[in-house]
Amino acid sequence: MSGATHLAAGPELEQYCRRHSPISLGEAVVTPGFELPNPFVIHARAARFINDDLPEKYLDLAVAQALRVAKEAGIKSMAMPAIETGVFKFPPELSAEIIINGLLNRSEDSPEIHLVRICVGAQEMKAVFASTFAAKISSPA
Repeated sequence: MSGATHLAAGPELEQYCRRHSPISLGEAVVTPGFELPNPFVIHARAARFINDDLPEKYLDLAVAQALRVAKEAGIKSMAMPAIETGVFKFPPELSAEIIINGLLNRSEDSPEIHLVRICVGAQEMKAVFASTFAAKISSPA
C-alpha cells in the first residue's frame, strides 16, 4: 500500500518523507497528499509480524497514533489500509481484530473523526474485516 500511495502522490511525497524517516515503531506522521485527491497522508509504522518483537503492541500503537495525528491535523474522515498484512506478513484475522478494536476503543477520544474507512485490495480481506467488525458491534461490551 505504501508503494502505491507514493507512486500516486508523485515524487514530492518521497522527498517530503525523507525529513521524517524513519519513523519509530508504532509512530505516525501526517504529510501533504501532493498529487493525491486527498489533502493529507498519514504514515503509520507497525511491526513486521515475523521479524519484530511485540508486533501486536506496535500495530495497536500505530492505530492509536494515526488517530492522534489525524485529530491534530483536523482530519474528519480517513482511509486506513489493513496495516502490515502484505509483505510484512501480519495475519489478516489478527490485524482485523487489532485495528477494529483500536478504532472502536478510541472512538470516544476522537469524536471529531466521523469516518474511518478500512481499505483493502481483495474480497477475502474485505470479508475478514467485515466479519470481525460485525462480531464486535453485535457482541455486548
